[in-house]
Amino acid sequence: MGYISHLNEYMFVEFLSSLQVALNTLASSIKVLIVWAMIHRLDCAIETLDKFDELVTKRPEQGRIHRTVATCNRVVLYYILFYTAYVVSTFFLAVKRGRPPYQNYYPMLDWHANSLNFWLQLTLEFFSTLGKGFQNACVDCYPIVFILPLQTHIRIFSERLRQLGEDLSTPEERYRKLVDCIEYHKTILGYCDVLRPIISGTIFVQFLVLGLVIGFTVFSIMMSDDWGTLADALFESNWIEEEQRYKKTMQYFLQKLQQPIKFMAINVFPISLATNIDMMKFAMSVFAFMQKMRIVEKFSRHPHHA
Repeated sequence: MGYISHLNEYMFVEFLSSLQVALNTLASSIKVLIVWAMIHRLDCAIETLDKFDELVTKRPEQGRIHRTVATCNRVVLYYILFYTAYVVSTFFLAVKRGRPPYQNYYPMLDWHANSLNFWLQLTLEFFSTLGKGFQNACVDCYPIVFILPLQTHIRIFSERLRQLGEDLSTPEERYRKLVDCIEYHKTILGYCDVLRPIISGTIFVQFLVLGLVIGFTVFSIMMSDDWGTLADALFESNWIEEEQRYKKTMQYFLQKLQQPIKFMAINVFPISLATNIDMMKFAMSVFAFMQKMRIVEKFSRHPHHA
């Protein structure tokens, strides 16, 4: 309704920013519906994590699990802080500009009327966007929260497999440890089967949003390339024999044509191929950092068996 009733009042950058939020809100709502419809699977996954705790009895292994839980808590906190920082910065930018950032439609509320309506509109948009931010944080970070413990258990399981038959216990004890590993493996597979449908649904929606972002990026690149030809077209025109006033005006016009058109994401990042590459590099850097954090675990000392 906001686009219909206030479309002629949007600045172009505000319209793109509002459209971006609307797209993210739609995608987030779909992901929330998927999670809500399959919430019983998350409950089953939590129960399976309790079974994992029963399988992990050694103190070094328990320490690794505790560190993983702490990492999951930090991930949730970072997600919440990121979305909160975005909402708060958008709020203060709107206050500075004197315009609501998204101009959402609220019945019988005209923010142009007076200062009170403006602040009421701004407050409603702030809290609604803040709520959506927390919603996004929950549906975006839950796969990490459930997958990180799985990764730790797989590494513990791998070490147990390597240690099979290395101790000096009786054949019956060694067979018992092999059976325990088989049970561990079954538990891991069951955990994956429980999470697979819900994660695949939400990640599919995320891929769709990513596809739209990439498509808009390609459009922006093509438009920038076309814009770059305008200055060449003007320079190649028949201007050499014109009067001095014509040449000076054309020189000023040429400088304006040489300024590229840029679409910005939240008025901070240019939507371009370079930004997409930088985001991929950042994602790989985060992955490498998380991998580096696991190096300590590889050097954990386990007590020797008698």
